[in-house]
Amino acid sequence: LTLLFGGATAAAVMGDTWGWDGSAWTQLAKDGPPPRTFAAMVSDEQSGVVYLFGGRRVLFGPVLDDNQFLGDLWRWDGHAWSNVGVIGPVPRAESAAAWDQRRRRLIVFGGYRAVGGVVSLLGDTWEFDGARWALAATEGPSPRSGAAMFFDEALGKAILFGGSGARSDTWAWDGEAWHQVGGG
Repeated sequence: LTLLFGGATAAAVMGDTWGWDGSAWTQLAKDGPPPRTFAAMVSDEQSGVVYLFGGRRVLFGPVLDDNQFLGDLWRWDGHAWSNVGVIGPVPRAESAAAWDQRRRRLIVFGGYRAVGGVVSLLGDTWEFDGARWALAATEGPSPRSGAAMFFDEALGKAILFGGSGARSDTWAWDGEAWHQVGGG
């Protein structure tokens, strides 16, 4: 089942949950996280749990303030959402995320936020182990938003590529440090 949460229409930011079974969409839940765009969402295929982190309360717009950005973490258990309720990264949108299958951790990198109307790209790496967040690294890829990230099971590393504010570079996260592996 493919899970979809949030996003926006031309008129509103959404907060509904849908599932795609390969042939049809079904609304799975109306309750859960507040509506948002540009959140990070990853799946732990072994347990069937899906995590949703951060995002923005609006789609686009000229006004940027701290209140438009979210830093909450939610868990979908296949039936309902629950707020994990732990303090972690500063609120942000367009962060990259992956699920580390080997170490059983959610990895979140970068994104952007706004303070006093000024947009700031982020370059920090956070990990959630199922109970708490930990700042894992402040050095590595340059700050960016909208990057692609996935966990490569054969390498046992998370792979990050590109993003706004970055070149076409590729980085690998081994759980301790980032290493540039291509491009840029």
